Amino acid sequence: MSSVQQLPHLIRLLDDESNVVREQIMHELVAIGPSLAEELRRQNITLSSSQQRLISDILCRSSREWLTDRWESWFEVREDKLKLELALGMISQFLEGIQRPVDLSRELDLIAAEYRALHGTNDIRLLAHFLFTTKRITGTPQSDFYNPANGSLVRAIKEKRGIPITLCALYILVGQRLGLDIEGCNFPGHFLTLAFTKHQKYIVDCYNGGLFLSEKDFAALTSSASIDMKDLFQLECDSVTIILRVLRNLVNAYQRLDDQGNVEFVSGLMGKMESAENGEDEG
Repeated sequence: MSSVQQLPHLIRLLDDESNVVREQIMHELVAIGPSLAEELRRQNITLSSSQQRLISDILCRSSREWLTDRWESWFEVREDKLKLELALGMISQFLEGIQRPVDLSRELDLIAAEYRALHGTNDIRLLAHFLFTTKRITGTPQSDFYNPANGSLVRAIKEKRGIPITLCALYILVGQRLGLDIEGCNFPGHFLTLAFTKHQKYIVDCYNGGLFLSEKDFAALTSSASIDMKDLFQLECDSVTIILRVLRNLVNAYQRLDDQGNVEFVSGLMGKMESAENGEDEG
């Protein structure tokens, strides 16, 4: 008899007095894989609070293993925006849980198609208005700002709210599909984008409604008198920098939750990136 068929019995044994029995049951539940959550729902199995914690740990372990196996697959990709899309897609899947498959590329394709159907021309201002006014994708409120789930670009699209870096990534990746030149701006504390036309360059704050920053807007954004608005164009960054910043945000969020397991896991993903870059430098 398979573990799936024995699932009600296995769940009951999670409360067994024997550590040996509990460890064996955990092993069998882990072996079920991503379908565990769906099977629990399908079989209408009610979990106690202690059982819920154990199942959550199992699903988190499966998601970590899933991401570990795939993480380095984007390292050798040459196209910069594709690197960003692949990495953020994996991070979104990890945060959403591998039992619920998500497809970031498809979500971005749909948004780009919706824009094309509405507008006859591809324009950086029109795109910002479309994303952050027409579609009403807004900034996450401060009360939920440090939720690790905010690292998921898929969540930002589905729930129509995100932190600065995920909303900027959305603007960048949809813009790339439309042939627009939009890059990241690694401004401390509040990620921004740089948008370019043939004759002009702009600083865009996606978190605040896709605002094209004026000197006055920028002064309200920063308390640092040592940073001039024109210096922001020197902060243009590549996708690896964006991905690392997303991961640092996750580490910070998990630290606030005292989730040391995920702090170490995400730090390990960063370490793999840094090791790959050092290897390239040495070659």
